[in-house]
Amino acid sequence: MTSEQRYERAIEEIFQRHYQEGIDYFEFHKDELVEVCQELGITIRNIPDIIYAFRSRRELPEKIASTGYWAIESAGTNAYAFRKLSNPPQFAVPFTEYAPIDIYNAIPEVVEGLLRQDEQSLLTRVLYNRLIDIFTGLTCFHIQNHYRSNVHTVGQVELDAL
Repeated sequence: MTSEQRYERAIEEIFQRHYQEGIDYFEFHKDELVEVCQELGITIRNIPDIIYAFRSRRELPEKIASTGYWAIESAGTNAYAFRKLSNPPQFAVPFTEYAPIDIYNAIPEVVEGLLRQDEQSLLTRVLYNRLIDIFTGLTCFHIQNHYRSNVHTVGQVELDAL
């Protein structure tokens, strides 16, 4: 079973345990997700990555999507919630309506050679090439990377760049 299949099976089980017709919000805890994985015989070393994957990288499984539009949100420390949405959580950008803009790559070769394929390297590319300035038409300044804090009713929040 692939990691994608294990993640889907775990999140589907959490959803099925709490979902009832007409409900539009329910909470669950990280420990419950750990229990579900143990009961299903699924080994996942980084349990919070299941939540992160379905919040930012993957669409929810069809068994969940068939009941409506849902999003997973933080609900406190190690707590999460499914919230039913009235509209899809994704939107399509009609790229055919926009002309590409040529932008000079201002990243020095020594830096370019060190960049990986992750969000921090993407932010480096954005900063060196002043893409936010170009997009907004304003001069923008970088203040801080990787800011992490706790919000009482939400749990841990994190900004990759400010």
